[in-house]
Amino acid sequence: MARQLVADPKEFESLRGGGASVFDVEHVDDRQEFSVTCEKMNDLGIPADSQGQIFDVVAAVLHLGNVGIIRDQEMKAANYAPSLREAGGYAMVHDPRRALMNAADLLGVDANRLKNALVMRPAIKAGGPSIGPQSVAKAIGLKKSLAETLCVTDRKRPRAS
Repeated sequence: MARQLVADPKEFESLRGGGASVFDVEHVDDRQEFSVTCEKMNDLGIPADSQGQIFDVVAAVLHLGNVGIIRDQEMKAANYAPSLREAGGYAMVHDPRRALMNAADLLGVDANRLKNALVMRPAIKAGGPSIGPQSVAKAIGLKKSLAETLCVTDRKRPRAS
């Protein structure tokens, strides 16, 4: 599957933060740098299919950063639990650029399951487990946590600082 990256990196929310320009660095050719990166991965003995998986995860994280989490306007304020009102109401995915679909494809998961994992929470009801709406604040936190977790390959080994 294609990496589904757009031609312009400025389209990725997670690359635009921080105020500093990370896009146009003088005397740096991104295509050449990418070739060098692939060469070094080959030198390290990382097989081509593993390199592809690494790039898929990076692309999925970038797309996940473009998934919008907003308040569901259709849910009536009276239906909110007090904790959900304080946390911005019920969450829903706002995804006009299909970023969630792209992230799910790259991760090899169902897009509806990924969406529900972000905006729904387990709920306890009589008769067995159920799911209920997630707050906006929690859903945004879950999205960030998922992206961060995807970036960590071995949680047992401390990362070099």
